[in-house]
Amino acid sequence: MKEFLSKIPLPIAGVGLGLASLGNLLKPYSMFVYALCGILALIFILMVASKFIFCAQEFIEEFRSPVVSSVFAAFFMAIMVLTTYIPERLILLAFMIWIFAFIGHISLIIYFSIRRFSNFSLKDIFPTYFVAYVGPIVAAVTCVQFKLQAVGKIIVVLGLAAFIVLFVLVTFRYFKHEVDVPLKPLLCLYTAPMSLTIAGYCAVFENKSLTLLFIGGCIAQTIYFIVLTQLPKFLKLQFYPSFAAFTFPFVITATALKQIVANFSAAMMIPSWLPIIVNIEIIIASVLVFYTVAHYIIYLFKVMPKNKFKIQT
Repeated sequence: MKEFLSKIPLPIAGVGLGLASLGNLLKPYSMFVYALCGILALIFILMVASKFIFCAQEFIEEFRSPVVSSVFAAFFMAIMVLTTYIPERLILLAFMIWIFAFIGHISLIIYFSIRRFSNFSLKDIFPTYFVAYVGPIVAAVTCVQFKLQAVGKIIVVLGLAAFIVLFVLVTFRYFKHEVDVPLKPLLCLYTAPMSLTIAGYCAVFENKSLTLLFIGGCIAQTIYFIVLTQLPKFLKLQFYPSFAAFTFPFVITATALKQIVANFSAAMMIPSWLPIIVNIEIIIASVLVFYTVAHYIIYLFKVMPKNKFKIQT
């Protein structure tokens, strides 16, 4: 079992985040899919935690990569999203878990910033930095259950500021340096920050500006469609742990657009075709998440030590 755990790629936490978020997105349509997504997300997150506990050396070696250490923030983000699955009668337990995840994410940002920016290299910057620095907005999306909207508002503003700075840096890096093939799917992470900001804004701000939602939505959807044009090339690649980038970014983009449509519908200012686009994006997100889950499961079966499970005769 230890050998198996040592081969679990840490980016699988991103798949857990995508699953947990997809479950919430699909909850109004199917409680079965909601529960399935939550269970699978929990399993993937427990796998990562088990690797840390039982294979610390392998965990640390993998964590040294700037890509892996920045994307590891998805572990804490997934835990925060999973607290929304906990029944309301266990709200104290949910809050304790949420606080643990939030502190863990902030601690990771501090560690990562000291480690990476003390020896800054443009070549080491990837879209995974969005996960680390803009990812805390997940706390804003999930803090409503604990009535922490005031904290959430601060997080949304800081997250948006981080996105603006990082968007310039990451984009400049892409123009300046080539990206290795195993990391090419990470481009999909571009779709997440603006949409996550919109989701956080809708969650914690009572009086929402339709103008801001319109501008943010246009930016988010433009990035989304640019990434979609590149997606077929990425899907033709052999499996890499970076496939995790096919999950949460597409889920949160569909989620944000759904929230924009809901707000504009309330104001009676929405074209009839826009809800159709929302449904299409939900379908795309669902297909990509389960496509990625399937690839990860196939990989996990391949690295599973089969001789340990042979029946002795």
